Formats: sequence, structure tokens, C-alpha cells
Amino acid sequence: MLMSIFFVILCVAIIYLQKLREKNWVNLVSILIAPYVILVFINNFFVYKIGFYKIEDPVLVMLLSAFCLFYIGGIPFHVENSLLNREEENLEKFQTYHMKKMVIFLYIVGTIGLIKLAVLFVSGQFSITNIDAAEGIMGNGLVGHLLMSSYAVSPIVFLYWTYTKKLKHLLPVLLIMIVTFSSLVKYNIVGVFVSLFIFLMLYKKSLLKKAIIILVTAVVAIFIGNYALTFFIKGETASMQFYLNHLWAYMSGSLIYDNYIFISGIRTDLSIFYKLGTFLCALPNMFLNKLFGTVWFPHARQNDLLISSFGETSNIVDAVGYIFPSKGSAFEMCVFGVVILMIGFLFAAIYRKNMRKSKRFNTFIANFLCYFVFFSFFGTFYIHSGPWEILVYSVVVPQLFYKRKAGQRGKIYV
Repeated sequence: MLMSIFFVILCVAIIYLQKLREKNWVNLVSILIAPYVILVFINNFFVYKIGFYKIEDPVLVMLLSAFCLFYIGGIPFHVENSLLNREEENLEKFQTYHMKKMVIFLYIVGTIGLIKLAVLFVSGQFSITNIDAAEGIMGNGLVGHLLMSSYAVSPIVFLYWTYTKKLKHLLPVLLIMIVTFSSLVKYNIVGVFVSLFIFLMLYKKSLLKKAIIILVTAVVAIFIGNYALTFFIKGETASMQFYLNHLWAYMSGSLIYDNYIFISGIRTDLSIFYKLGTFLCALPNMFLNKLFGTVWFPHARQNDLLISSFGETSNIVDAVGYIFPSKGSAFEMCVFGVVILMIGFLFAAIYRKNMRKSKRFNTFIANFLCYFVFFSFFGTFYIHSGPWEILVYSVVVPQLFYKRKAGQRGKIYV
């Protein structure tokens, strides 16, 4: 219990130090560490009493060490408050885009997604008998790539709606969410929500408190709704206790699973460089697999192991635990420390470059913070090509809606 208290205090101290540096609570460090603090606090002080295992001291030491090294690695870079984008500049930024065309683009992608969903139902690929096999099917093929490209501009349209309050600007974003939700893969729709609200918190800080409350509420509702829809299609029912247990297993399962790093060992046969290779080759593997049927640094699914005394299981560790050399030598521990320092340095450089003042919005930083930083507690999204593909779209797709001439700027499209 003492280590849990120490962990929470030290993590909060690191977050506060970064806040003092940037004069801003929402930053690279807080987005990484805050979810860990909340989950460790709730799990180790309250939820363990109903049967979930505690996140043990060795795990807390591993995480705290990584956070300190990550923070130190980022010290050479921080975003000076005077150089941050200002909320009052948003209206000016909107005028640099063809907002009407951006809204139409989202409507088109959302409509195509709904058509594919209808085809799946009609063809029986989304039925009671094979609902599990259909999981994630909306992310396949051309429609899946179109859907991911929409994540590069939907945050801008969502922010736009907070100014115009027009249903026609909110509706296309909701359409994208509905189609994403239809995949019945929880982290797909949760990722979209988190990205939208990180973008909102970066560019409209006056809505920070409301954004956090809505985000937490929406994530819980999405999780329960996802299971409820699956059970409805299957003609089954579940108790509220089932939802609560699965919700906590979903949120904290990776951190509790980290205990096995120090108990039985996890991926002891893989070097830290191989694990990093699974990250860096995720996007190339998408093409290699299609063209040649091969992948570099293939990732194997971890075994399901108990995370509670009443049968809840998990099969993932968090991002830190994934690259940690389980049962490793002193040398491997040193390499781990150097790697975390380098990641802190690299991430801080990316963050600083993309947070500096600009005449346009930057959805790249919102998606980067969402999939590569915030979700570190949940697992390793970036072993899959999707998050990398979204980053590429975030650089390219918004440019398609730029107004190229200063004379094209005018009133906001309402």
C-alpha cells in the first residue's frame, strides 16, 4: 500500500512539474501518466476489494522508473506558453479551410460506411450466428481505409460545431462514430472519441472540464452499449455486475497483467530491439503482407491469464511492460532505460514541433497523443498498422481542404 501511495504522489509531482513548465495541464506528460495514476489509485485502494488483483510493487517501480526517464528525456524540449496556439485564433484558422467540402467529405464516408453495414446485414455476415467472426469487419478493405482517413478531419469539424452549434456540422461526425461503433471493436470507437476530445482540449481549453466529463461518460456508455448491442443481436442478456467487471478488466487489465512480468516472465525470448521492431514495421507490414504474404518482426498474441479471483482474464501488458526485459540481465535493464530516454526525447520533439503556433489546425498531434501516448496504459496500439495509417492521413488529408489563396478567405460557413 505504501508503494501505491508513493507511486501516486510521485506521478502527480511529475505531472505538476510539466504543468509549471508549459503553464498548461494538457500536455505530453499528463496525457501519458494521468491514466496510470487514476487506474492504480482506484484499483489498489478500492477495486481490489471485490476480487481484482492488486498492481504489485515491482510493476509500480517499473512504471515510475519509466515515467521519470521519459520526463528526463523530454527536458530539452517543451512548448513555451507564449508559442502555444490560442483559442481566440480558432475562427481565423477555420477560414483557411473549405469547411463545407470537409463536411461533405465526412457525409460521403459515413454514408458509404452505412451502405457497407447494410450489405453485411443483408448478406448475413453480421448475424447472430457469426457476430464474433464479423468483429472488426468494418475496418477491412477500401471502406476501412476511407473511415480511417476521416479521422484526420473529423476533429476539425467537431471543433467547428462547438462554434456554429449547427446540427449539419455535428451530424457527419456522429455518422462517422456510428459506422466506427458498428465494428463492435471497442477500442476503435473509444479511440475516435479520445482523439476528438484531445483535439478539443488542445484548441478550446475553456471546455476542458466539460470535455473530460463528457469523455469519461461517453467511454463508459460506449463500452456498455457495445456489449449490450452484441448481446441483443445474439438474443442474450447480462447482469450489471458483468458490465462493471468487464469494464474494469478492460480498463486496468493490462496493468494487472503486468504482474506476470515479474512472476512467470512475459516474452522472455524476445529482445527489446525485436519488440521495437514490431512497432516500427507495423505500417510496412501492411504492404508486405498484401504483396508477399510475409511480415517483419511478427507479433504473437499473449496467453490469457487471470487478473481477478473470480475468473476475469487479460492477455495484454501496457506499452512500458511490453518493452520491459522480463527476467532480463542488468545490461538489458540499462538498454531499457536508454530506450525510454530516447522515446521521451523523440516524443517531446514531435510534440513541440506540432504544438507550435500555426495558421492551421493540426490533427496529427491529436491522433499521435491519442494512439501513441494516451493509450499506452491500455496496450500497444502501434503494433497494428491502423494508428500509423491514421497519422499519415492526418498529415495528408487536411491539406486537400486548404484554401490556397488568401482572397478565398471569408465568413465561416454556416
